[in-house]
Amino acid sequence: MMERQKTAPMSSFSGKIIALAIAIFFTVTLVLAVLLIYLETNFIEHNFHHSGQDMLAGIREASRIAILAEDVGRLEQIAAENMAQRREILYLVFYGSSGKKIFGVARDDQADILLDRASRLDPQRIFYDDAQLGEGVSYRNLEKELNGRVVEYRALFRSSEPGDLDMFAGSTAERPAPGGGQVSGYLRLGVSTKELREITGRIITDTAVAGMAALLVMGVVTVLMMKRLTAPLSELVAGVQAVAEGEMDKTIVVRSADEVGRLATEFNQMVVALNDRQRLLQESEARYRTLFERIHYGILLFDSEGFIVDSNPAMVHMLGFQEVKELGGTPIVNIFKEQSEFERLMELVASEGTVHDLNMSLRRLDGTDVETTVSITGQRQYKGTSYCEVVVVDVTKIMELERRLLQAHKMEAVGTLAGGVAHDFNNILTGITGYADLLTMTPEVTSNRELGGYVLAIQQSAKRAADLVKQLLGFARKGLYQEELVKLNNVAREVHGLLTETVDRRIAVSLELAADLWLIRGDESQIYQTLLNICLNSCDAMPEGGILRISTANLVNPQGMKVVGGVMPAGSYVLLRVVDTGTGMAAETIDKMFEPFYTTKQFGKGTGLGMAMVHGIVANHHGFIKVDSAVGQGTTITIFLPGAGDVRAAGENGAGEPVAVSPATGGATILLVDDEEVIRNVVGRFFEQMVGFTLLTAASGEEALEILTARHAEVDLVVLDISMPGMGGHKAFAVMHERYPQLPVIIATGYARDATVARLIEQGAAQLVLKPYTGKELLQAVKGFLERRRADASEK
Repeated sequence: MMERQKTAPMSSFSGKIIALAIAIFFTVTLVLAVLLIYLETNFIEHNFHHSGQDMLAGIREASRIAILAEDVGRLEQIAAENMAQRREILYLVFYGSSGKKIFGVARDDQADILLDRASRLDPQRIFYDDAQLGEGVSYRNLEKELNGRVVEYRALFRSSEPGDLDMFAGSTAERPAPGGGQVSGYLRLGVSTKELREITGRIITDTAVAGMAALLVMGVVTVLMMKRLTAPLSELVAGVQAVAEGEMDKTIVVRSADEVGRLATEFNQMVVALNDRQRLLQESEARYRTLFERIHYGILLFDSEGFIVDSNPAMVHMLGFQEVKELGGTPIVNIFKEQSEFERLMELVASEGTVHDLNMSLRRLDGTDVETTVSITGQRQYKGTSYCEVVVVDVTKIMELERRLLQAHKMEAVGTLAGGVAHDFNNILTGITGYADLLTMTPEVTSNRELGGYVLAIQQSAKRAADLVKQLLGFARKGLYQEELVKLNNVAREVHGLLTETVDRRIAVSLELAADLWLIRGDESQIYQTLLNICLNSCDAMPEGGILRISTANLVNPQGMKVVGGVMPAGSYVLLRVVDTGTGMAAETIDKMFEPFYTTKQFGKGTGLGMAMVHGIVANHHGFIKVDSAVGQGTTITIFLPGAGDVRAAGENGAGEPVAVSPATGGATILLVDDEEVIRNVVGRFFEQMVGFTLLTAASGEEALEILTARHAEVDLVVLDISMPGMGGHKAFAVMHERYPQLPVIIATGYARDATVARLIEQGAAQLVLKPYTGKELLQAVKGFLERRRADASEK
């Protein structure tokens, strides 16, 4: 640190400066005093005469007409008003054109004496030659003649001068030239010089006193200033040295407002500005660092040699490190999954300067991959160092969501296709099963065992096809056939009993059932099929034997549990779990296991619809599936189904349940509405063999309404298909229900509880018959409904 030197005042130099300054001050003060007295005297005298001329011009203009008319009264009034307003007016005299006095007045006796003395000074003529009055006004300084007590102003009147009235009237007459026209009168105005003399005397006295005082004060001030002159300069030098050495809070006391003081002020302001700039830089750095550390995107900087020099916590955590310092100094190429990707990135930066949102795969510390988008800027200079900025966004979750959305769309599309196929297949199976039933009623089949076997094989194949349709409908989420309160423990026991009798003896099947398990609302047969499919897949995964465990439990408000397709919301669920010790599955297999027609089994060992059906049925029951598996570590599949709460099973018979009826039922006229001709034909042939029943058929809703319009009194019951072209079954039902509210309608469909069917049941549909149905099943439903209706009528 440099030693600060103090500069002592130079007395000899100061003395010279003081002497020179006093001499300069004396000379300047004297010159200024003389000049000031001269200028002020002339200025006051000029103003005095200018004021007198203004007064003369005003009185002249006001009295012009009165002079022409020699109106003494008006002139006396004008003189009185002006002398009352102007105390400096001593006398005022008006003359006619011949020079004869018309009216005159003096303020007092002394003013009258002055007027008399002034009048005697020019006994020949009252005024100078007319040429001296040029524009009509003039003055004569009578100070010498009247001992400097009065200044007299004179004016003449010309007959051709325009007055105020002419000016305001906008007269267009040509004005005469200055000095033209005849003289119509004269005016004399005497003004006292007393005030002028007093002001002039005060100016001389005040100027002399002020000059001497200023000279004395400035001499004292000069001496004091010179003594203090070197002190601020020394302080300023010391302050500059302090700031140069890093003392940013050093300031200098401002002792004056001169150049040295302003220099000290500027120095202090410079120090304040430097401190403010340093504070702003620190705050900016703190804000940048806060943003840098708190932003969720990964940010890192690497130098020209490819080493990471800085990174934020988000980047550190994204790559699996614990602290920022662990990532510092790491070659940036090491965080990329493939070196070729980093090279491609740098080539783009070199050619384009910047890169935005480029998809890249990074490698975590544990070796796993992170899917990201990378944005990078070209090299920048900072404190002599070149570096690049990289912004990394983790899009792994986004890509997972996109994959799930794509999978959901695919499942929805396949589900829609499956639902349409199942509907058409149901109609085909209805015809097959119907004609098979008719064959069983013919003598040729009943008397021929071989033919009977053929028909039985047809019926069994049709039943298997109907089961496949149920799987398709379950996958399409339209197969909740019979909604009822279900005890999962009973379903688990039935599946357990079946497995113990059928699976390989080397597989041990066990049950762990909760004693207080809640009920669920759903289709027991579908739940059974779901659990059975899962267990059979587990058994296939244990070709050498193992353990299969089925368990149930209650679960309340799971928080953030990840399931297939997302996260399960909070609620009360009944848990159904299947655990095996089989071969397990890789992550790729788990992602595809619920896709329709995907299977890992050999050709001919499975259709690939089993787990797709499980997914559809569980989703149709508003449930969720969770899969935990790893290769060689077995598989755990957990199903979560919403609990039914306090709802009891009493009175929960679903529409369409088989009703035992006696064969002795009276006849009736039935209207069958179905767009499938094969169904109308087979049902018609079946009803032809039933004594007492008349069957009317319609291929559409429009045709059915036409029949009812003509024969509604004959029709006892309508069997209405839902899915038909034209107005469809739901619109046809609405019209029938409105026109014939007492006419019962049985709904025939392959969808038991979709929105349309549920709405029709609520609106008054009598019953539900599921496709594919046989002629016997339809006849049973019709006879059962008619018996109940007649029984109710007889009770009433």
